Amino acid sequence: MVTIVEEVVTIVGEMVTIVGEMVIIVGKVVTIEGEPVMVEREIVTIEREMVTIVGVIVTIEGEMAKL
Repeated sequence: MVTIVEEVVTIVGEMVTIVGEMVIIVGKVVTIEGEPVMVEREIVTIEREMVTIVGVIVTIEGEMAKL
């Protein structure tokens, strides 16, 4: 499990604020807290305070998002 303490994730070098929108990943690696995570799809769903990444459970401030 990856824990994110801020409501910001780094996607291919760009900071993306979690605002409940779809984000297209232009690369194949998402960096979370400096740790690279492989992504099998081109889209990451960012829902309010949750992040959904293929096959990865992500927790943001205690709230869990699971694919």
